[in-house]
Amino acid sequence: MEQQHHVNALSDVLMTFLRAMEMTVNKRVEEKLAARVEEEMEARVEELAARVEEKLAAQRKEALTKPFPEI
Repeated sequence: MEQQHHVNALSDVLMTFLRAMEMTVNKRVEEKLAARVEEEMEARVEELAARVEEKLAAQRKEALTKPFPEI
């Protein structure tokens, strides 16, 4: 009977340890995933900003080459 008590106590300790490890791993995975998403979003924003700049530059160039309308 005492041996079963020790087995149960050891089982409880191991399960607590495994839950703590799982939470630690989950947190690390979450942090790494969040960092990756942030990096990808920043890259996407930079890419879109560059495309907008290109379009604006093209529109400016086009506007400068057009003659002014007669009033």
